Amino acid sequence: MCYGDGVYGGVYVAAMHARSFTADTLEEILEAGRRAVPEGSLFRETIEDVHACYDKGLTWQEAWQYIEDKWGIPITVSTARISPSTSTPSSTPLMCS
Repeated sequence: MCYGDGVYGGVYVAAMHARSFTADTLEEILEAGRRAVPEGSLFRETIEDVHACYDKGLTWQEAWQYIEDKWGIPITVSTARISPSTSTPSSTPLMCS
């Protein structure tokens, strides 16, 4: 996912949070989040892949590897741009290459 997808992440979580007050099932909550993210966006496509991994019965490790293999670089401490002076993440966003 690229810089900017944080907006869709917020929308996704907010929609699920709102739906959780009235939903009868977990699936209803997840669907509300999925529908709140625009079709065709990379975030939506990634969500669809995660749901497909779940539907296939993959373990979380298998799903993680599938998403990492398909969508790009692994996010690790070395790629998170930790600022040496503060030991906290820098304000420079990670960009997709």
